[in-house]
Amino acid sequence: MRPAARADPVVIRPPRRKLRRNLIVLVLVSVGGLAAPVLAHPLSIRIVGAVLFVGTGALVTAGRRILLGREPFLVVESDGLRHRTLGLIPWDDIEALPISRGPLGAILHFDVVDPDAYLARVPSRFGRLALRLDAATGRIPFGISESALPFSAELLRDLIEDRAGRTWPH
Repeated sequence: MRPAARADPVVIRPPRRKLRRNLIVLVLVSVGGLAAPVLAHPLSIRIVGAVLFVGTGALVTAGRRILLGREPFLVVESDGLRHRTLGLIPWDDIEALPISRGPLGAILHFDVVDPDAYLARVPSRFGRLALRLDAATGRIPFGISESALPFSAELLRDLIEDRAGRTWPH
């Protein structure tokens, strides 16, 4: 058996079947959002419908790009995690790997030493703003939802800790 430090990288891609199902639901919600401004009478419902259409339309566009893309969203390597947006997160930059549970499922968070340095790596201003708002609420802004994983958040944390040859606070 090879030591963990010399093992091949583990490439993690979102499960296409789950992503496809979520995109279909978003398309249906988006169409409903488009119908509301056209068919609804009160102005407030028209505004809500238009916002719903634009918001879910943006999510469908992003999801379609992920579905058609070949780039993995996370690679567990011998020297750290390679995140599609954040780049390489060395093992020494990770302070903790907590898992939070919410109405949409579990999320594995990456609590990093210098969050601002990683926020600066996010190419989209909207993405940076969303992550800063997450941080302002006291949550750790970097994480991966279990809904985007082909396995549980606990299994991903175990895989990361095994590859790194160490454990972090949970």
